[in-house]
Amino acid sequence: IPFGGNSFQLQTVPVIFNRLQPKDMFHQLLSTLSQGGNSVMETKETIITRLAWRAAVMAGEELNTGQIQRILSDLEQCEHPFTCPHGRPTMIKTEAHDLEKKFRRC
Repeated sequence: IPFGGNSFQLQTVPVIFNRLQPKDMFHQLLSTLSQGGNSVMETKETIITRLAWRAAVMAGEELNTGQIQRILSDLEQCEHPFTCPHGRPTMIKTEAHDLEKKFRRC
């Protein structure tokens, strides 16, 4: 929201980005917009992808059952649920026998 001159007021943050600090998210948004050269839709896609990546679960981070269920539910709604925006897999298939071997249960 314009706040006067070159100032803006950030009033809300989309819930999907709740893991990010609003100030950091706003700076990322301004940085992307200042680079210019892209269409509005390309700029929007770039911003959403970058913010989503920064809000993502990181390796080694512990999740509770509710968070896991939310991720799986969100994946069911995706057009391409099996890869991240960078093309990395979001899930892999492992046979029960292979898991048992890894935990020395066979």
